[in-house]
Amino acid sequence: MRRHGGNTHTDLHLERIVPAIMTDFSRIKMGFVVALLAALFMLKPVIDSLGAQYTTPFVFLGLRVAVMNVYYLFSGLLGLAAYFYAMDMVGKRANPLAQRMGNIMYALAILVPPFYLTMGLLAWLDSLIVEATHSPLVGQISAIIMAVFLVLGGGLFFAIVRRQLRDQDTDSTVEQLSGEQAKLVAKANGLLEAGLYDLVLVESFRAVETALKKRLVANNVFTRKSSVSALLNAADKHKLIGKGERDVVHDLRVMRNDVVHESKHLNRDEAEKVIDATRRVITVLEKSSTSIASE
Repeated sequence: MRRHGGNTHTDLHLERIVPAIMTDFSRIKMGFVVALLAALFMLKPVIDSLGAQYTTPFVFLGLRVAVMNVYYLFSGLLGLAAYFYAMDMVGKRANPLAQRMGNIMYALAILVPPFYLTMGLLAWLDSLIVEATHSPLVGQISAIIMAVFLVLGGGLFFAIVRRQLRDQDTDSTVEQLSGEQAKLVAKANGLLEAGLYDLVLVESFRAVETALKKRLVANNVFTRKSSVSALLNAADKHKLIGKGERDVVHDLRVMRNDVVHESKHLNRDEAEKVIDATRRVITVLEKSSTSIASE
């Protein structure tokens, strides 16, 4: 296989990856957000019919908390989550900021009901402490201590939910890219048997490109540019690919460009070498992904 020197430098902006295509988990998130919003819409008449007896606000650390305040906060956060998820869906490329903001709004929305109920329970306990000690100062100190634990617990809950959303996004994207990669490899093998050797190179290169994307996604690395040069530079910077495999990908890219732009043609031996090189790169990327996942 031919060796060609020279690398194209690409400036990278690295951040958490989000799906570049609509995944099943993205659909599930959007479905849950819409379902919760619909449930809240139907719940509004029920809250209005309860009357002041069951919706009396409580005071905790001087903060007056009413049911309707919580209702509007919950529905507002869900509405923002739906908006950011929609922004990510309509774009042709991944929108990391929209996906991240959507997950933040969703996690905050899920936190609202248990946070409200816990705050009500703590307000009730604080009133019992004041009655038992007959000391407003003791009640205020206990309320502050309980509020600290409430904030810490809420922050931990938020972090766990947000991390789970991110991990699910990553797993869903990796699974989808794995399916696409397998189809491309199978298609390349079929084209080899059909004698369409130039197309073997095109599909094999697409399979390698998909494997690179999957490798980066699995390690939470994102490049704003989707070119192979950007993918290779990102993988090399994070030590996700060896020099030998990088050279193979570079050779395949040059050969692909020769076929597409220079009207050059491959024979069967060259096409078979392309298939072997593709399998080698994919195998190395798969093994390194597995080893990192097990650490």
